[in-house]
Amino acid sequence: MNIDIPYYFARFVRRLHYFLLVVFAFMAASISAALLLPTEYVSSAKLLVESARISDDLAESTVQIDAGTQLQIIQERLLTRANLLAIARKFDAVSDHETMSADEIVRTMKEQTSIRQSGGRNSARFLNVSFTTGDPNVAADVANEYVRIVLEENVEYRNRLAGDTLVFFEQEVDQLARELLDKSQEVLEFKQKNSDALPDTLNFRMSRQSQIQERLTASQSELVSLADQRRRMVRFFEATGSTGQEAELSSEARELQSLRSALDEALLVYSEQSPRVQMLRNRVDRLERVVAEQMPAGVDGEISRKSLFQLQLDEIDDQISKVEFRIDELDRQIVELQQSIEATPERAIALDILERDYARIERGLERANGNLAAAKTGERIEALAKGERITVLEQAVAPASPSKPNRKLIAAGGTAAGIAFGFGLVLLLELLNRSIKRPADLTASLGIAPLATLPLIRTKQDMFVRRVIITTALIVAVVGVPAMLYGIHTLYMPLDLIASKVVQRLGV
Repeated sequence: MNIDIPYYFARFVRRLHYFLLVVFAFMAASISAALLLPTEYVSSAKLLVESARISDDLAESTVQIDAGTQLQIIQERLLTRANLLAIARKFDAVSDHETMSADEIVRTMKEQTSIRQSGGRNSARFLNVSFTTGDPNVAADVANEYVRIVLEENVEYRNRLAGDTLVFFEQEVDQLARELLDKSQEVLEFKQKNSDALPDTLNFRMSRQSQIQERLTASQSELVSLADQRRRMVRFFEATGSTGQEAELSSEARELQSLRSALDEALLVYSEQSPRVQMLRNRVDRLERVVAEQMPAGVDGEISRKSLFQLQLDEIDDQISKVEFRIDELDRQIVELQQSIEATPERAIALDILERDYARIERGLERANGNLAAAKTGERIEALAKGERITVLEQAVAPASPSKPNRKLIAAGGTAAGIAFGFGLVLLLELLNRSIKRPADLTASLGIAPLATLPLIRTKQDMFVRRVIITTALIVAVVGVPAMLYGIHTLYMPLDLIASKVVQRLGV
């Protein structure tokens, strides 16, 4: 494919005035903007997040928060509406802030403020704070004010967090101590109320029950012995008329007493029809007759013996009553012990539940006391600024030279954009113009070969009008555009604000 460079160059020269118009317009606009944009100074401060000065192995702070998260929290607290309004009014950081609304002041302050974090895990964490404004001293003052707020917020935040942790565990210890006291009182009341059925005295009560059972058996034997003694005494008195205490008994009387005792013992084992019982009863009857013949008769003696017999009988009855009372008391004690032994498992379960609750609260109190001690240590570490903290590496100073705008770059960029748009306009006009411009176009369109071509012949008047129009357009581009920009900048709104609003609307 052959490109007719002379032809295209001639076409470009023919439309050179459009190209120059665009280039001069963009150049005038960019140079005007570069000259009209206000000078801005940037003052920056650099902060460092230092690690704790005391090793965590020795004493650990209770403020356990990631440095990045901590800086993000401080940044959000720094850029609050109240802080930005106070700083803007204190240092006149925003021009014409008297006529601006609070929302506009806050938005402008945020746009002029830059806060960046650098570093990361396993490396030092830095915070760069900068402020941009037209006055270098104001820029430094605002940046340093940001630094002061950051340092104060960091100390306040860490101290408050450590203090809140300490207060929480103090309240936790107090609450658990009250719960432990209430639970111990409940356990004590339960033990006092159920002292006769506690599991720790079960073996003692079972042993006591066995002892009482043995005493009951002995008392029952004693009761049987007293009843036998009384019965024998009655029999002896009925058979002999004597109590056996008036004088020394004869051999027959002593033998009679022995046989009666043997008969009573045999009746406990054998039946009435047993040969042994029959033999003992016959011997007792025979000896009773012999002893009755040996006893002397007499009225006074008979009365005396009956009185003595009654006294002895009353004494035995009294002993029997005492033994019966003791048996009843022992029976009552056995019943009570049996009831308490049967109730022990239920009481043991209830007591075990109470003691488990008590042990659980006690363990919780021990842990809370340990946490409280750690919280006190952590609070003291933060109070003495021995924990993680933010320090100033570089203080903000008033810059000696402005940081923006870069006027040369703006002017050069505008000129380059004008050249690009100028070429684009010329190319667009050529593409839109579909008329026949050269013999080759005539041949391609109609399929004929022209014998000769005549160029467009302009008169002097046409040339004059064309030159006036081109010159006027160029003057308007070179003079009118800067004048219009200046008028907008001074009479309506500064160009930097317009640019920021455009950028904000576009979401860039």
